[in-house]
Amino acid sequence: MKDLILKFLSRTALSRDPSPIRVISNYLLSLPPDKDILSLAAGSPAPVTFPIESMSVNLKSGENLKIEGAAMAAALQYNRTIGQVGILDFWSKIIEEMQPYPGPERQTIVTTGAEFGSYLALNALIDDGDSVLIANPVYPPMLLKSRAMSANVVSVLEDPVVGGLCPRNLRATLESWPDAKRKPKVLIVCPTGSNPSGANIPEKHRQEIYDIVCEHDLLIIEDDPYYFINVSF
Repeated sequence: MKDLILKFLSRTALSRDPSPIRVISNYLLSLPPDKDILSLAAGSPAPVTFPIESMSVNLKSGENLKIEGAAMAAALQYNRTIGQVGILDFWSKIIEEMQPYPGPERQTIVTTGAEFGSYLALNALIDDGDSVLIANPVYPPMLLKSRAMSANVVSVLEDPVVGGLCPRNLRATLESWPDAKRKPKVLIVCPTGSNPSGANIPEKHRQEIYDIVCEHDLLIIEDDPYYFINVSF
């Protein structure tokens, strides 16, 4: 997977080295817990100093969720940059069940939200002057973030009949691309309940878009926050 993605990375991403503290922390987190070892490598406080013992949340369904003991300590402690282990395991399993694929092993990362996640993705991929393809109409913050990276934003009109990113327009944009200009690295698309149009990309069009992207060697940044709300495609 690393070799496949390397050619797409920005100069900024390629210039980064792993944080030594995070390397040590991840190693220690991978070891079986040992109550007799208190690591000072990452400045992690001793759990006995945490002021909260438990937390209880009452749901409208009548259920009560309680976090205590080791789970509470883990929630209050420094953790991996890619996310807290329990949350990572939970979402990784859901993603594999809902969106399985036969490609290389993938990795789940938990961020503070889609805005931050898309920023991280663009920062890792886009250099000054790189072109980004975005469906039109587009969610305005995605446009602003792309421009903040000094990207050349090229819009691809949605299908006027069925809605969603139009494969025909995408192919026409790529096949008419000027030879003297660097071809796009990235396609940004919201496949389900696209904001602001509300359109869903039909399944047939999704496959066509994927085939076109593979043919022209692009990456897809898929912004899909409404997958579990609107799956009428």
